[in-house]
Amino acid sequence: MDAQQAALNNMLAGTIEVLERQVDQTLVELEKVSKDEDELAALRRRRIAEMKKTQTEKQEKIERGHGDLKNVNDVKEFFANCKKTDTVVCLLTGQNTESVQLLRLKLTKLAKIYFTTLFVEASSERVPYLFENMQFNRSRLPSIAVIKRNICVGYLYEVAGNELNVLEKRLSENGALDPQDKEQRARPAKPQPTKTIRGRNYDDSDDDY
Repeated sequence: MDAQQAALNNMLAGTIEVLERQVDQTLVELEKVSKDEDELAALRRRRIAEMKKTQTEKQEKIERGHGDLKNVNDVKEFFANCKKTDTVVCLLTGQNTESVQLLRLKLTKLAKIYFTTLFVEASSERVPYLFENMQFNRSRLPSIAVIKRNICVGYLYEVAGNELNVLEKRLSENGALDPQDKEQRARPAKPQPTKTIRGRNYDDSDDDY
């Protein structure tokens, strides 16, 4: 074998070695991309499942009256609501005065913010038995009862003249409001990152679901 042929063979061997390294690197990258795709697909499935679960729970709460001030028409309905929901705010009313009407509006606003809590109203006319058996000062209507896990944990008196923020603060201090509800309502939607894999754009947004 002459020197020229030997040099050619060495060059070919070097080229083949370089190509082999490139192929190996490509295979490693492809394997990583495949794992990334699998991870993204798994993440997307988990997020969709979580969103469906959250939506189902929200729908169930809407059907129970969450998100609004719900009228209670009898004792059976009142206790059924208390058993189904961990936290209940109950507006106790007598005569339908202007101050009571304003209080209803304020509690309705809070009900839309604090979705976890169930807000209900019980009047002495519709549910007299409830008023006879609850241990509160009936001469100080309207009042608010805070019920946790089917147990009345306290009453709020002199609430008719409270501003919305004062009423919210008093209810929060009595453990009737979940601060996460307000945080989630106020939190802006985060832009979803877009990841490019093998020329494809994977948008992690679930807007289509």
